[in-house]
Amino acid sequence: MAMKIDLKHIEFKKQEIPVSKMIEIDGNLYFLEIQYNEVKDFYVAILYDDNETPLISSKLVYLGNAFHARSNDIPERQLIPMNLNDLHNVQPGKLFSKVSKEFFEREIKIYII
Repeated sequence: MAMKIDLKHIEFKKQEIPVSKMIEIDGNLYFLEIQYNEVKDFYVAILYDDNETPLISSKLVYLGNAFHARSNDIPERQLIPMNLNDLHNVQPGKLFSKVSKEFFEREIKIYII
């Protein structure tokens, strides 16, 4: 039996950042904000509930889960920045490194898995 994986990604362009999008995860609405730190060249994801109460803030790490903390308020699904082409040919130096402007040049999307 084949395993089904629901790959849904969040649409935005790096030129839009900072950006806030309403997203649905498992029937619940959230706001996801993406911010960029120009000084250190990294991106941050902030998840808010539908009342705009912050739930978690996390530095985006390539192929790493931004929802790494566990709480009843945080969805069990994972938020992972990646380029699907890399899944077949992961470069050890790029695995779990910060998501920088260089990474977004390579068509990285943020997936909800």
